[in-house]
Amino acid sequence: AEELKKWYEEEKDFVIVDMRNSYEYAVGHFKGSEDLGMAASRELKDTVEKLEKIKDKTIVTVCTGGIKCEKMSAYLLHKGFKDVHQLSGGIHTYMEKFPAQDFLGTLYTYDERLVMDFGGDREIVGRCKRCDAKTEKFQNCANSECNMLFLICDECVSSEGPGFCSEKCEHSTARVVQRVRA
Repeated sequence: AEELKKWYEEEKDFVIVDMRNSYEYAVGHFKGSEDLGMAASRELKDTVEKLEKIKDKTIVTVCTGGIKCEKMSAYLLHKGFKDVHQLSGGIHTYMEKFPAQDFLGTLYTYDERLVMDFGGDREIVGRCKRCDAKTEKFQNCANSECNMLFLICDECVSSEGPGFCSEKCEHSTARVVQRVRA
């Protein structure tokens, strides 16, 4: 964490590659980081092609706790990338040491909290899937066949009722009301 902080302060030329899923990235990420657009971890190997354009740059892989980025760093080195680093301890460790610095937004968690704020004067970067307003609230789509986890603002929750991720899901016959999780 300290080395990455130093690189930010020195304005070193490096690229942060975020190994988390897109919904995790949407609610919080490092300044200037690359979102690989993954829906699940199993897509890691397929994403290497997207990184070919930065193969000769200094790359730092990041993830929540350090495990995914450790695996991906090794895989990138195996694929011929030369200058690959990983954020030891993950984003969680960085945010504990440097709250509201270099990391924008909040950290997605896989428990009932869904997002974790480490204090400081942070910017909300998450965007409502329905209206694009800033938000940090997640909800599962009320369409039981979809059930996609998505960001939704208070305004859309109150005006739309149960909350669907899209018009298609809203007009589907398979509906189950889900509660909003903050």
